[in-house]
Amino acid sequence: MSDHRTRAAERLGLLTRLGFARRTVNRTSTLYCPYCRARSHERMPMDRTLREFQCLWCNRLVQHGPEEHCIYCAFGSRKCPQQQRG
Repeated sequence: MSDHRTRAAERLGLLTRLGFARRTVNRTSTLYCPYCRARSHERMPMDRTLREFQCLWCNRLVQHGPEEHCIYCAFGSRKCPQQQRG
């Protein structure tokens, strides 16, 4: 890696640690049903958290446990946007 790229990477690391760097939030997640193991690709809302969802395949209502923040944190491939931001 060139010296220029090394310095840029160090600056970005410092800005991230100080909280100035912009964090990207991934809004897509794959939800899976704990009952039938069906998967569905969903776009996560940025302004609210989902507490439950209805599986498209088995029609059961799926709710997250008390230790999880929301459905995406419990049954998704990624954490929700609120948790990604930290």
